[in-house]
Amino acid sequence: MNTIYIFSDWTNTVNLIENKNDFDKEKFNKFFASLQVMEEKTNCKVKFFIVSGCSIESAKKRYKLFKSAFKSVDREDMFMGIAFEYGGFYIDNNESVINICNGFTNIQKDIIENFAKKYDFYPNKEYKLYLSFEASRQKEDRFEQFYKDIKANFPQLSYVYFNDEYGYGFDIKPKNVLKKSFVEWIVKKDSSIKTIVAIGDDEEDVQMVNIKGCSQNKYFIGFRDKQYSSKVDIISQEKNIDGASSSLCKLADII
Repeated sequence: MNTIYIFSDWTNTVNLIENKNDFDKEKFNKFFASLQVMEEKTNCKVKFFIVSGCSIESAKKRYKLFKSAFKSVDREDMFMGIAFEYGGFYIDNNESVINICNGFTNIQKDIIENFAKKYDFYPNKEYKLYLSFEASRQKEDRFEQFYKDIKANFPQLSYVYFNDEYGYGFDIKPKNVLKKSFVEWIVKKDSSIKTIVAIGDDEEDVQMVNIKGCSQNKYFIGFRDKQYSSKVDIISQEKNIDGASSSLCKLADII
């Protein structure tokens, strides 16, 4: 049987499934129903992945959350695991942690951290492959200047800026640490893939379907209140997991 691989971001995409360290049964059931619609209308098997910038601690927590949710509907086979730190690591469906790529060396981290110290900003230490800087809204002017200057001094690196209800800051990483690199790594392992679907709230998520050497059909689902510079196949009028659910149902009629 052919398969459809669905790669979803976490924040602003499906994170509202989480409800006080458990999963929101109503929201999950709606989301799961959309995956069932996809299977029924396309006659393909769906495999679902989370691809996030989060740390290993957060990834393990979300892994258990989704594992429990899919177990509750007797479809553990549908959940394939979580890629974290932008796809540099992967917790597969056997709960093994796999290192997909390398990040900054200690020397590279020291150079960037010493530059940041000039502005009195310090990175979050919970990530292995990249550096993350966050600030309070009270320091916005100084932080924005820091962001502008660090990009000018390290143009060879990749940046992910965020400013929403979940935080304010940016992640800085080597250009090989990409969500789409994880997707490419996964796709090479399965010749039965018919279609690749990605869901997310920023440009890095869109790139998950812009992969080279891939003959499969590719679709991206975005959200009305987010900005994208690349093509988006379906724009959800709803937010977060409710929007992802309704958009997957619409996509099932297109595939």
